[in-house]
Amino acid sequence: MVTPTRRPGFITLLTVLIVLGGFFDVVGGILLLIFQNDDAVQALTDDVGVNVTVLAIITIVFGLIYLAFGRALGNGSGFARFLVALIALIHVVAGVLAAVQHTGDLRWSGILSAVWGALILLILFTPRANAFFRTN
Repeated sequence: MVTPTRRPGFITLLTVLIVLGGFFDVVGGILLLIFQNDDAVQALTDDVGVNVTVLAIITIVFGLIYLAFGRALGNGSGFARFLVALIALIHVVAGVLAAVQHTGDLRWSGILSAVWGALILLILFTPRANAFFRTN
């Protein structure tokens, strides 16, 4: 039998950040649904051709996934690691696309999203994290 590896501190930090990120995604998605007819939101989304309702629902779903699997990630679940890594990768790709295609606030939002996703991926796949997920 393989002895479980002690959870690295970065995984504990990541678990907290994932739960907080999930909370903010859910709240942000709900606020986006509530204010989707606001002139500022309409002007922003008209410029990029995004359906606000779809964007809000996707944001809420990603947030719920983060919330649902945050604890499992901290317990060493390989499936939770996979889902969190997949969403982080989506954040990186979408963030880079937004940073390249847009200017102003949308560019900065894209950059922050890409950096956030990259940070999560880096933490998830450090050697100590690999050992933790392999033995738990």
